[in-house]
Amino acid sequence: MPFTSTARRIASGFTLIELVVVLAILAALAGLIIPRVDFLKSSAESASGAAAMEETFGNLQLFKTVKGTYPHQFDSLLDTTGAVYGKIFTHGGTSWMTPLSITPPPPGPPAPSLYASLVHGLESNSSGFFVLYDHSLTSTEFSDSATVARIVDGTAAFNVAELTSTSVRNKLYPGGVPAGVRLVCFGIGPKCTAVGTTMAAPALCAGVGPVNPSTHYCRYVAVMAISETAIKCQLKAVIDPLGNDVTGRLKGYYTSTPE
Repeated sequence: MPFTSTARRIASGFTLIELVVVLAILAALAGLIIPRVDFLKSSAESASGAAAMEETFGNLQLFKTVKGTYPHQFDSLLDTTGAVYGKIFTHGGTSWMTPLSITPPPPGPPAPSLYASLVHGLESNSSGFFVLYDHSLTSTEFSDSATVARIVDGTAAFNVAELTSTSVRNKLYPGGVPAGVRLVCFGIGPKCTAVGTTMAAPALCAGVGPVNPSTHYCRYVAVMAISETAIKCQLKAVIDPLGNDVTGRLKGYYTSTPE
């Protein structure tokens, strides 16, 4: 049976010109598709980040509903010297937290103070104290380097990480932070007492620009509003390592478009 022209062409292979044309077409298609793959990845990360923050917030609030307090054994976001841990929130070379020193009140009936608000708001251990975990300066596992236990027992002043960035504070309080309220940050790490009760495991966050677990702390952060004028501690938000809250991550999801 004689070859048809098409069969004869297939049998003899492609010409060089035909091969170049095919490769050019494939390259053009790749140029159209690859940016959209990156866009889909970014959109998925924004959506999953928003969902993780919302779920974590709900888990911490559920803990408060069940136990009457928020959990403790958070990551302090400080190193063992009392300073903000060097691998946290240094996007653009600027940290958006600073250490806040809290002094226990003198003996006597409880009076409104930052110390009283934290003690009232966080779960305590069997000795009546709450525990924070400071970051080891020698660790290379930055997301899990909060390994140095610090017991807050009311006998000495202690530092916590305060949210001081104006842009991040304005996201949480568009009308301004109320007078007498300080915003304290705690990392939600694997030692948090909510793990195993209202949450299975603390989430690692992804899709937040240059931050990654090999170089930065990559867990979510609980922002507590504590009062100097009332014995009150309230979970204000759960945010990611660049200061985005749920609204910010959702905005990134809805406004991002493929190039």
